[in-house]
Amino acid sequence: MRDRWIGSAKVPVSDPERTFLDCLHLPRHAGGITEVAAALVRAWLTLDQERLISHSHRLGNASVDRRLGVLIEALELDEDDRLIGRLQHRRWRGRPVSLDPSLPTGGEINKRWGVRMNVPPDELSLVGRT
Repeated sequence: MRDRWIGSAKVPVSDPERTFLDCLHLPRHAGGITEVAAALVRAWLTLDQERLISHSHRLGNASVDRRLGVLIEALELDEDDRLIGRLQHRRWRGRPVSLDPSLPTGGEINKRWGVRMNVPPDELSLVGRT
């Protein structure tokens, strides 16, 4: 978070990596998980991936880690699997989280991440690539 001056007002501005994590926490505030996924695809090469993981660990929100892991895998962003292992720092227990909590519950559960895939896989595979 950095302070920026806009006119005579000092405004805190988040970095893109933290903004993505905030969007994964509450996807409805960012237009839904497909919009977050599309933005992630477009920004992936310019993101500081180390900072993304560091922010994720500091945030300590397992739901955000799981959604990020599912998206990175589904969108095939981590070509050398460098980040996936660092996200899976603990095994999930209990109830799965919905990929998009604002959508109706349904769909299969991704057992690796503990995420209920309530967004059709074909919809995810098309985001950011058209």
